[in-house]
Amino acid sequence: MLKIINMHLRQIGLLKILMIITSILAAAIIITTVILHGLEKDGKLLELLPNSFLHKDIQFQFWTVFYYFLSLFLRAGIVLFQGLLAFQVISLTQQTTRLQHVATYPISRAKIIIGMFATVCIFSGTILLILHGIAFATIYFKLSGNVSISFIGFLLKDFALDFFYVLIGMVPCSVAFIKPKIGFVIGTSLLLIIIACNAATASFKPTNINISASILTIFTLIGFFMTLFSIHKFNVLDF
Repeated sequence: MLKIINMHLRQIGLLKILMIITSILAAAIIITTVILHGLEKDGKLLELLPNSFLHKDIQFQFWTVFYYFLSLFLRAGIVLFQGLLAFQVISLTQQTTRLQHVATYPISRAKIIIGMFATVCIFSGTILLILHGIAFATIYFKLSGNVSISFIGFLLKDFALDFFYVLIGMVPCSVAFIKPKIGFVIGTSLLLIIIACNAATASFKPTNINISASILTIFTLIGFFMTLFSIHKFNVLDF
């Protein structure tokens, strides 16, 4: 299985990794900045903040909401990237003779599927943790000493949700194998983004991750069962 992961990671290359990190971060910052300036101009920053933040100065409110949206768009970018990567690693492999070649490796077909899916999840997860980690560290030191322990706890629990954002990559991976068309794969990623991001936005003001955690858990379970179905489908294929 590690051979499958290493093979696909070598195909991606370091240069592409750096380009992806830069592109996602730049896009997230630009979109977040545009949205935040609009909210600040309309005086709507407090609509996304806990009531305890009413007495905070405008700069403090701005940077808190900036982190909210930056983390939101970083995750959205990663989920979209998962779809693109799943199409490249899984769908294109399936549409060529490469999958038949890989199937001749002296490992089970289940491990081949898991290896391809793991490539997408590990690669996208590493990028997400790096980008979100930088954003979290920056906002933590910027707001340190000005927020309650409970709010820092909320931010930490929200950061931990990245684990689920990595695992829901199983969904576009499964679609990429079951229905290897770019429209279906990217459409699945966009649907995940819409639902997950709306759930995340709903958690901002009450500082409660229960809605997000529940939605992401459901998607993770769906991805798990879709992965089992993909393994079954691959096992019955006759090359």
